[in-house]
This record gives sequence, structure tokens and C-alpha cells, in this order.
Amino acid sequence: MFIKKYRDEIAEVCYENEIVCIMRTNIVLNDELVDEAFKYSQTISTKRELIEIALKEYVDNRKRKNIRELRGKIKFGENYDYKAN
Repeated sequence: MFIKKYRDEIAEVCYENEIVCIMRTNIVLNDELVDEAFKYSQTISTKRELIEIALKEYVDNRKRKNIRELRGKIKFGENYDYKAN
């Protein structure tokens, strides 16, 4: 793992051929909501980790929503059999 720093705000971190940019920021969080989120997460121990997982879940949820919007808009060939694969 190596880290390159740009100014004091952004760092580039490399984990096994994967480069991840990290930006430091300060935010005000709703303490009750954070506490409730921790109740649902047995393996998460830090707020940073909690926020990162929440952001990933948010993005994944939005991606699924965008896929659902395609329902009924995709035309399959007459001979297409989804069970054949």
C-alpha cells in the first residue's frame, strides 16, 4: 500500500493494483441517526466506516433503481430463451 498526498485534502491510496482517491471532509451528522445505524451494523466500529458503507449502499440502490426504469423498454428476440444459459 502506498499513499500520495495532494495538498492536505486529497490522498491517492493504492491497494493491490486498485487506486482509490480519498478526500477528507468535515460534516455534521444527526447523532440519533448515526446511533440507529450502528444498531443495525454488528461489524462496523467507526463512523468513517459507517459512512463509507452507507455511501456504497446508496450508490448501489440508485443503480438498481435505474435498471428498474428499463422494465418494459427492452425488446427481446422471438426465439430468446432466458433459461437456455
